[in-house]
Amino acid sequence: MLASRSALVGFAALCSIGCGPRAVALDREGSIANAPEAAINRGQVSAHTSHSFRGWGMSLAWEANDLYGGGRQATKIGDAALQGAYMDLLFGDFAARLTLGFNIARYDIGGGDDPGHVHMRPDAQMEGYQSGPGAAFDWNRDAAQRRMLQEAKKRGADIFEAASYSPPYWMTASGCSAGSKQRQQDNLRPEMRESFVDYLATVVKHFRDAEGIRFESVEPFNEPDGNWGAGGTQEGYSAPIAAQNAVLPMLKARLHRNGLETFVAGVDTNNISAAISDADHLDAASLAAIGRFDTHDYHHDVGDLARL
Repeated sequence: MLASRSALVGFAALCSIGCGPRAVALDREGSIANAPEAAINRGQVSAHTSHSFRGWGMSLAWEANDLYGGGRQATKIGDAALQGAYMDLLFGDFAARLTLGFNIARYDIGGGDDPGHVHMRPDAQMEGYQSGPGAAFDWNRDAAQRRMLQEAKKRGADIFEAASYSPPYWMTASGCSAGSKQRQQDNLRPEMRESFVDYLATVVKHFRDAEGIRFESVEPFNEPDGNWGAGGTQEGYSAPIAAQNAVLPMLKARLHRNGLETFVAGVDTNNISAAISDADHLDAASLAAIGRFDTHDYHHDVGDLARL
C-alpha cells in the first residue's frame, strides 16, 4: 500500500523519533538511497534510545471522502463489507489480524469553500460546519470523515488530533479556502481571528460532548509556510509569523474557557528546517501556548534533527 501525502502527515505530526546506533536514508520514493550514510546522515546519532513512539496513523480527510463518499467525491468502495475490511487493514490490533495497526487519527476541521467554487479536487472538497458569520453550526456535515473517525475509534485508535487546513472561506481575504490571491499573504482577515478560534474550539467541544471523541490536540495551521493560492486543488492557508503569534495564545485561552483539556499543537511547517526557523521567530507567548511541536517532513536529509 502506498501512503498518500495526507496519510504521511499523521505519521510525521505525532511521532517522536528515537535514534539508534544506525540510521538509513530514504529517497522520496521510499527506497534506500545509493549513497554512503556519511554523505547523507549528518545528524548526531546516539547509541541509546532517547524517545519512544506513541503510535502512528494517518489523516482521514481525503481518504474518508474516497471511502464513503463526500464533498464532490462519490465513494470508490460501495460495498459495506469491503469498507469494513479496508478499515481493518488500517486500524486495529496487529497481534490479532493483518493490519497496519494505526492508533492515531488526524481529523481535518474543514473550512469549507465558497459553494460556487469547483476548482478543488473532488476528494479534497471539505465541508465546513458554519456557512457564514453568525450562522448556526450544522453538525450533519462532513459525514464521511466523521464516520471514518468513529470506525477508527472502534478499532482501537486512541490518539486523536484535530487540524485546520484553512479557515472558512468567508473569514478569508481572498474569499477562497484554497489560499490567498497573492502567494504567502495572510489569508485570514485580522478581524476574523477571534471567529476562527471560536470556530475551532466549538468543533472540538462538540466532538467531545456529542461524538465521544476527545481530541488530544488541535492544530490551527497546516503547512503555514506553504505557497497556497486561491483557486488551488485543496484547502490551504499561508500564515505568517505575525498571524501565528496572534492566533496560538488566543486559541489556548479559548480552549481553556470552553473547559477543554485539548492542547494547541503547532505549527506543522513543510519540513524540519522550516520548523526550526518558525521556532526561532515565534514569541514567548506563542511558544508557551503550544503543547506539542509538530512538523511535516518529506526529505531524506536529517541534518537538522539534532537542532530540532
